[in-house]
Amino acid sequence: MDFAANVLCILSFLVCGDGGVEAGRLLGLLGLNDATTMGPRSFGIVEECMGPVVGQHGDEIVHQNLCEEVKLHFDNKRDDAGNSLHELWQQDQLPNNNHKMWPQLVGTHAMAWQGRSSGNQHNGLPGDGLAFGALTRKAIARVVISKGCIFCNGWKKSAKMNLPIPEHDCRKNWD
Repeated sequence: MDFAANVLCILSFLVCGDGGVEAGRLLGLLGLNDATTMGPRSFGIVEECMGPVVGQHGDEIVHQNLCEEVKLHFDNKRDDAGNSLHELWQQDQLPNNNHKMWPQLVGTHAMAWQGRSSGNQHNGLPGDGLAFGALTRKAIARVVISKGCIFCNGWKKSAKMNLPIPEHDCRKNWD
């Protein structure tokens, strides 16, 4: 199986909430290549490569949705000089001293912590949240949060715990 096919396979399993073990089983059932390496190795490698790309595309889509929501909010409103408020917002030229001109968006949000938790105990390590605009009903903001970093945790548990943690792409961004 080539790299592009692996990416599609892995994307489909991620969407379903499955991982490398399930992907390897399906590949084996279908008699396709990479069935024995998908679970222990290939799935994680491809997921690691495509994760930032998927995140970047998600950010672009959310930004487009936000622009659409703000455009509908302003509904062709103009400032005293006749400038479109939406265009001023897009160019980051709305006056800082007049917050009444800034878009006041209405919407809702959804937040989820992965992992086991109950009630108000949000004790899963990774979580994500989306805000949805009322006018477009599309996601206009997103956040991915993590209470821990596997590299930091591994470093602290290893024999190197007295040494400072080396610089790395730390995933922890929430307490």
